[in-house]
Amino acid sequence: MFSDSSGHLRQPGYVNGVWCFDPDATEFGKGSATYQSLITLGNLYNGTKDSDKRRQYHELADNIRSQARFPKFKFSLIYRPTFVADNTQGIYYSPQNSLVKMFGYNDLYDIVFGVASDMNTIKMEFDNFRIQFWKSGDYKNMGLGGEMGIYTSSGLGYFGHYNGADLLNYMPVSFTLYANDSKYPVFTRYDSVHWWVNGFLPGYGGVSASDIRMIGSITLKNKQMVNSFTKQLPSSVNYTVNGLRVDYDWQ
Repeated sequence: MFSDSSGHLRQPGYVNGVWCFDPDATEFGKGSATYQSLITLGNLYNGTKDSDKRRQYHELADNIRSQARFPKFKFSLIYRPTFVADNTQGIYYSPQNSLVKMFGYNDLYDIVFGVASDMNTIKMEFDNFRIQFWKSGDYKNMGLGGEMGIYTSSGLGYFGHYNGADLLNYMPVSFTLYANDSKYPVFTRYDSVHWWVNGFLPGYGGVSASDIRMIGSITLKNKQMVNSFTKQLPSSVNYTVNGLRVDYDWQ
């Protein structure tokens, strides 16, 4: 069970051979981002009778626990099957075949992420596509980072769920991150054809999301997509259009 009648996040049980009344608190620590995210999900779970929503909360909670249990990233190794290292920049990122793709994306992830860290995000939805940007100086053990995701509608109604774009809908994307008005980049994710381009720099933290600048580009599939995409960009994003390519500057 995800949540029992006592309101705890997990049924009482053993953690490392020790019986615990609140296993999540013992395993992850009450002050951890993992535990705070699980509390949020527990409250959402207990606040609804909808079985589909409860299943989603349950699955997301299990995913959060699984991620927290993996050892911290080491540059010489793959961080789970989901991330690989760019040792020249000291960052890690997701390859095209990342296992994260099977989970898709929906608004619930942003709710939990927003509780656990300081992040800014913008999203554009049109023609069954969702294109979303994120930036944060506080990805916890992942440090400072940024993301750009391309998703297609799953047809499922809960939390606006989208699937990671399939190969035919990958697009050329790139971005560079700057912090605290510096003219020197923190790191760059160079042009690649992808569905979820991202990068994270462990150990580089303490920067507000509003003090991170993301400069990048995306080449869309047709002129209609360019028009729909740029029409939804907020005033915090400056952009130029060159054919199907949109160059953006998000402060």
